[in-house]
Amino acid sequence: MIKYIVIPVLLIAVFSADAEEIEWIKHTIDPAFVGAWQALPVDMDRDGDFDVVGAAYLGHEIAWWENNGYQGFMDHPVATGFYGVCSIFAVDLDKDKDMDILGAAYSGDEIAWWENNGHQLFYKHSIENYYDGAHHVYAIDIDFDDDVDVIGCGEDIGYLSWWENDGEQNFSRHDISNNYYGIRQLHPFDLDLDGDIDIIAPAEDIDQIAWWENNGYQDFTKRVVEYNYDAAFWAKAVDLGFDGDNDIIGCASADCDVSWWENDGYQSFVKHTIDNGFGGGQAVEAYDLDLDGDIDVMAAGRFNNQLAWWDNDGNYNFTKYVVQYGYSYATGIFPHDLDQDGDIDLLGTACSNNDVSWWENCSNPTSISNNELPDDFSLESIYPNPFNSTVTISCVLDRPADVSISVYNVTGQVLEYIVNGFFEAGEYKFLWDASGQSSGVYLSKIVIGKNSYAGKMTLLK
Repeated sequence: MIKYIVIPVLLIAVFSADAEEIEWIKHTIDPAFVGAWQALPVDMDRDGDFDVVGAAYLGHEIAWWENNGYQGFMDHPVATGFYGVCSIFAVDLDKDKDMDILGAAYSGDEIAWWENNGHQLFYKHSIENYYDGAHHVYAIDIDFDDDVDVIGCGEDIGYLSWWENDGEQNFSRHDISNNYYGIRQLHPFDLDLDGDIDIIAPAEDIDQIAWWENNGYQDFTKRVVEYNYDAAFWAKAVDLGFDGDNDIIGCASADCDVSWWENDGYQSFVKHTIDNGFGGGQAVEAYDLDLDGDIDVMAAGRFNNQLAWWDNDGNYNFTKYVVQYGYSYATGIFPHDLDQDGDIDLLGTACSNNDVSWWENCSNPTSISNNELPDDFSLESIYPNPFNSTVTISCVLDRPADVSISVYNVTGQVLEYIVNGFFEAGEYKFLWDASGQSSGVYLSKIVIGKNSYAGKMTLLK
């Protein structure tokens, strides 16, 4: 008898696959974006391909580059005279089904948003005019009232704040911290998995990485993860350990350090160094870059002028590969499948080079074959991939086995635990109806007995 189980999974790679260096080809988007600081992928014009939006710190400019569908980019200005812009965020802030843009201006001490009229003409609305050293901005519905709120930080005054949206894009400021000096970046995330939004942030001046625990009513309590992390510059939450809790990755520019902090499940953290010789870490991201079922790490270095990534072998041993040398004062790195060919590319910015570029990933994902599987498990068919709404896997267990399946997004966030139980020998069909999901790449972790496998599926709508 064939058993049918509804799960989101598509097996393609073994966790223990040997590491391979990825071949990259650089493509310049803009070679004259003065003081390029940050670039993000977004389908700004809603035509099915990924455009790029960027911030120019020294040029005091926000712009977006329209993708012609073949990764040819045409620049369009969004804002000029936004002094010292060093952070942007693309989001449908007013929920009118087009993409607006948030920005933070360090020299201008301002947080603002630009309303998209639906035809990519933008109109500025100031959120906060006197926010000293505004350095980072993020949008999320922090109070779960079905509108988009704003979180930001002010480096010079040590403030971490959020602005409550009343649903009509009128914002009321709430301060979370007023003495976290040198805060340059933040990441809202449900770190403790209690259903509300916490905030993780580094502080360069006081050498800390900390998180603020939300009690569910937007009252926050500070918890320090790391003291004496010299010039802590970037921190994000990710389930790097694939164990169901959220860890933290970070970098410190003066310490020349890239590390991750393992969560024991109770928000006690143990530091693990990835690289203690990466000069001037400016930004760090986590992504399954080689699609082998574990979370890799990538970073931009402003002192060593590098973009690099560290391959995770599945046992948290990391091997460094440099994507780009001589990328002067590298300020940003962002992983994304920009050309939509099923692998993960990189976006980057370099302040001194005035450069916005993307690096095309020229590797092919490793496919799993039946001779890589244990004797008691075989794949009979996987179809289709990519897929539009549903995908099917037929597999055979020759003998009874414990089976568990969990699903992640490509940043390592657990989306769902699907299966965890004992299965008798037999043939099984695993189905996923993805009609309610957005297009993109999803990962699964499949454990059969003592064997672990990675899964990837690409949903195209």
